[in-house]
Amino acid sequence: MKFMYLLCLAAIITLSGCNHANNETQPLYKPTSMLSTEKGKYYITAVGMTTDQEFEFQQLFDRYMQIIAGYYANSTPNEEELQRLHIEGFPVYIVFDTDQEVYRTDQMIELERYLENKELGK
Repeated sequence: MKFMYLLCLAAIITLSGCNHANNETQPLYKPTSMLSTEKGKYYITAVGMTTDQEFEFQQLFDRYMQIIAGYYANSTPNEEELQRLHIEGFPVYIVFDTDQEVYRTDQMIELERYLENKELGK
């Protein structure tokens, strides 16, 4: 019995040391390029969203998936991302075509209007 107690205690002590000092959430996927890979479709980068905004963004993606080639979302960007994308405030939604950034906004409703116009061919 003492052996089991000591074994459990050793496991708890070992596992408690595995906690990372940096609790910042890192994205699972870091794109090498944020350009769309498909002509006529867009790649969207969404940075600095709240949990509610992430849910709304996913719904937006589902609604316009026929014109979205992919997306990258990160609610806690690091300094390198902020500088690389020239981001000064949150949230920000950036739309890329196959060549360049084509649209940027901090309002999801404006992003939705932009995608709706693109879907309708305006």
